[in-house]
Amino acid sequence: MGRLKEKGRLVLEGDGESDEVLKKAKIDDARLLVVATGNDSNNILSVIKGRSLNPRIYIVARAKMRENYQKMTEYADLVVSPTVVGAALMALGETPNVSRFVHTILNIQEGQRLWELSIASASSAVGKTVRDLALKERFNISLVALRSGKEFVVNPDVDLQVKAGDVLIALGEHPQAKEARKFLGS
Repeated sequence: MGRLKEKGRLVLEGDGESDEVLKKAKIDDARLLVVATGNDSNNILSVIKGRSLNPRIYIVARAKMRENYQKMTEYADLVVSPTVVGAALMALGETPNVSRFVHTILNIQEGQRLWELSIASASSAVGKTVRDLALKERFNISLVALRSGKEFVVNPDVDLQVKAGDVLIALGEHPQAKEARKFLGS
């Protein structure tokens, strides 16, 4: 939350079921609601209330218990369950080297993170291939995935052409991601 505050974003901690807290959070105009208490019942009620007060808001919610995951997906855009994620990550590491790689990726170096880079309709990148974008050479960021519509392409082929509205998921540091955003027109 500290990073969001540093960027001048309104960040409030409080009871998401409270009208007073939601009004203080300007829920009517908010673009994002994160519901992450350790109590699934509170989370479900907060998600439902948030959705009813702002149908356009993007909601990320935490589901502690596996059985509550499905209930939250009816109202939240993204539901994160430490139990489900943890089990999936453990299953990925079927060999020692794969386990080490997953651990390394999850413990990204200081200053690095995953960035969402959108391809604007007026961008000179529209119609270029992933190779032509040369993100690693130009900005020292690594393309991890591309989202086109609702579909994600992990490790996209270098000959894949990008379209307006595509979203690139890249790993790198803030200054380089900022420059790449300018380049892509996002």
